[in-house]
Amino acid sequence: MWRFVQQTDGLFARFSEVVDMVEDYSLSPDEAIELAIIEDGLTPQQAYNRLNNAVEAGRDRLSWALSRIERKHGILARHEAEYRMGVLVA
Repeated sequence: MWRFVQQTDGLFARFSEVVDMVEDYSLSPDEAIELAIIEDGLTPQQAYNRLNNAVEAGRDRLSWALSRIERKHGILARHEAEYRMGVLVA
């Protein structure tokens, strides 16, 4: 199972609940929908709904994903994900 997470810059990341890690970063809405259709076999409407759920969940889902990464992989993995999603700036 995976979920889209909206990054702070408005782009999207794809978070895997299986490995508790972000698999794809900085996806435009069109790229995210295409990825969901091609890799996961979703219909265009299902893919759009997943993306819309991420928008509605907002920062709560981002915080949730980052917390899961930290619990499973440690603080350094969380910081790497934050940096790649634009939460932390070098």
